[in-house]
Amino acid sequence: MRQYKTVQKQRAKDQDILHASLMDRFKALQPAGSIDAFADDQTWELSPRVAALEQQEGQKIIAAYQKGAPDKRALSEALAHLLELAALPLHRYFNAPDATGMRMGAYPASEARTQAGDILKAGLRTIRNAPPIVMDTPPAHKPRRLWLVSPMEGIDHDDTAMSITLIDNGIPTAGIIHFPKKGRTYAGVPGEFAFMRIRGGKSTNIRVKNHEFFGHVAGTAHHARRSLAFRTFTETHTVKRIFGEAAAPYGLCRMAQGSLDLYLQPAMLPQGALSAAHAVLAGAGGIVRTFDGAPMAFTADRAGAPALPFVAAASEKSIHTHETRRLVV
Repeated sequence: MRQYKTVQKQRAKDQDILHASLMDRFKALQPAGSIDAFADDQTWELSPRVAALEQQEGQKIIAAYQKGAPDKRALSEALAHLLELAALPLHRYFNAPDATGMRMGAYPASEARTQAGDILKAGLRTIRNAPPIVMDTPPAHKPRRLWLVSPMEGIDHDDTAMSITLIDNGIPTAGIIHFPKKGRTYAGVPGEFAFMRIRGGKSTNIRVKNHEFFGHVAGTAHHARRSLAFRTFTETHTVKRIFGEAAAPYGLCRMAQGSLDLYLQPAMLPQGALSAAHAVLAGAGGIVRTFDGAPMAFTADRAGAPALPFVAAASEKSIHTHETRRLVV
């Protein structure tokens, strides 16, 4: 009974936090003079109102970009801003995780994810001549070129990611990825540029390591550090230091900014955020290969579809293809 009361007390507290954050956001977005009419709205009434206004904000971000000449860097900056906007529903969930489970006052992770996805789709559809958007449902007829959108992956970890990837014939040609809990956003176009920004600040160009070391810094996923594949990998690639455990999208982005030399992912992962991180790393000069040495390709039929296990590196010299072929998955 005591535990039940504690849970109910925390839930009521989180519902108050959620309601307050929604009202603050509503006041920031709603034109002055029309707020009083909604002052007594409950959480379940405020949530869709705020969601609709944030979708409009997403459209404004892209509309502002389209006033200038087409430019890949400017579009990447605009999409980074769009992702940071779409993260706001997730932050409201993170700040009030127990405000769930009741029909009239619910704000579960699934609703946060849906609202984030709606903001991203509203912005992307504003782009002139934009390709189709693929998120959770495979398209009836798979297009050659598409936006692969992942509004939230890995909510139980600090490296939760949300992403937008432009896919052309299975190859990521641009990727933008945001980590809400870390406040970091990365973007890249393979062969051209990559940048990062922290908490909406000024963008900084990033590049993989460009000098030789006597030993590599390697990373892997949360669950794979003690796997036979990673042990074999570290033994055959002169690894001197292991980077703190990080999910693959964040690991690839940290490599893009020069923190790692190698990253091993020994199991299949959802390709949504991974494809965006792939583009960021390629834009920073890194490479991603499957265990047989082939370049990574993505089916792009939905964000949750699995991608093959892979090895990522700051350079071709860092990967011993003949050794990765015998890794145990």
